[in-house]
Amino acid sequence: MCLREIGNLSALQKLALGWNNLTGNIWSEFGNLSSLQQLTLLWNNFTATIPASIANLSNLEMFDIGHNTINGDIPSEFGHLSTLKEIYLNFNTFKGEFPIPLLNISGLQTIALVGNTFSGNLPPDLAYRLPNIEGLFLAINNFSGSIPPSISNASKLAYLDLGRNFLSGYIPATLGNLDQLLFLNLQFNRLGNDPSSPELGFLSSLMKLKQLHTLQLGGNPLNGTFPRSLPDGNLSISLITFLEYHHFIIQYYVTIC
Repeated sequence: MCLREIGNLSALQKLALGWNNLTGNIWSEFGNLSSLQQLTLLWNNFTATIPASIANLSNLEMFDIGHNTINGDIPSEFGHLSTLKEIYLNFNTFKGEFPIPLLNISGLQTIALVGNTFSGNLPPDLAYRLPNIEGLFLAINNFSGSIPPSISNASKLAYLDLGRNFLSGYIPATLGNLDQLLFLNLQFNRLGNDPSSPELGFLSSLMKLKQLHTLQLGGNPLNGTFPRSLPDGNLSISLITFLEYHHFIIQYYVTIC
């Protein structure tokens, strides 16, 4: 079967074409796949932009186009994909601000934008508009400004990866409210300590997170002293990685076709 015939498979629910050397622009073949729930095109050589017609896939739950050279903007029509739970745009050539259409999909659980050139401030109301977010992977971009205070209200957030950007301001102690947090990477930004306290007070808050196993803070001008006292129990029992300055470790997703 050639790719142009895929569009005739109206009952198709999962299409996985990852890890090939496919090239060109094949978006037009997907318009009739009204039953499609998962679309995986990662690790190919696809180019061009995402067309608005992708929003016609009204049952789409997972969209993965990582490791291609796709560019342009995320179409505003994406905001109509009410069933979408996971979107992976990692390592393409996207630029511009955080894709605002994604904020209209309240059911989103994972957003992965790693390795592009997105820039500008993160949306201040991000967590309020994405109440179900569990994984937010925004590393290796050009995001600037401060960490939005609303992130501290993302009650389901387990993975927060903001490493290797240009974020500034101080690390809010309210991140300690994220009691589901497993992984926090803030490495290689321009984040400092709250100037109202000489101690790294946010650390005391983070150490209350009993499920946190990875905390990466290296490469920031923290300019403070280590807290003289930590919460009862000291470091979380599950905290297995606490890297300050020397290593850059990042866990990416694995999609099993």
